[in-house]
Amino acid sequence: MLLSSMVSNAGVRVISSLGTNPTANYNTLKDAFDAINLGVKHKGVIEIQIQSNTVEVPSTSATLNSNGAGPASYSSIKIYPTIDAVSISGNPLAGFGVIQLNGADNVTIEGDNPNTGGDNRNLTINSTASANITGNSVIRIAVSTAVTSVDNIKIHNCNLNGNVTGGNSSSKTSTASSSSFSFGIAVVTEVQLLQVFRLLLLQQLQTLLRP
Repeated sequence: MLLSSMVSNAGVRVISSLGTNPTANYNTLKDAFDAINLGVKHKGVIEIQIQSNTVEVPSTSATLNSNGAGPASYSSIKIYPTIDAVSISGNPLAGFGVIQLNGADNVTIEGDNPNTGGDNRNLTINSTASANITGNSVIRIAVSTAVTSVDNIKIHNCNLNGNVTGGNSSSKTSTASSSSFSFGIAVVTEVQLLQVFRLLLLQQLQTLLRP
């Protein structure tokens, strides 16, 4: 682990093994991903530390592009919290996720804070989009035009809260409602869902994902 002892008030800290500015602080996960996607400041083995609650800019997604398809240049990325009970919240547009892996390989989202003993769920990712918004997901994994694979993605010890409330009610029968098109994790191609893990149809449902 590329753990740093430096203290920062920024919500997100990036530490990389290569690049022109290997250690930098950002206000949101999207800001951190955008910097990685440029392939200048951060390259090689990259760690992203979530140091405090972060709220993404409304109607945007934190999207990580694939290594080698554009400027981005990394061998692996690990995202994890450095404090307990921390969250990433976002309000993405219909069809998008709070966090999006766009053809990205070798990405780990680890919800356990390494500074606390035991194996815990310290990271919560929230979709705060309106309950009537369809096609939303907490984490969206998709192939890109240039890279048609998404390999070695690991999601551990995370609480994922979706945007639909009461979605598992027996009275919800419409196939066109947001209850039928809102997901915890969505694995998609450019235009079609391949797999959907419907983990979080209740806003407060907590799901533990282990290897």
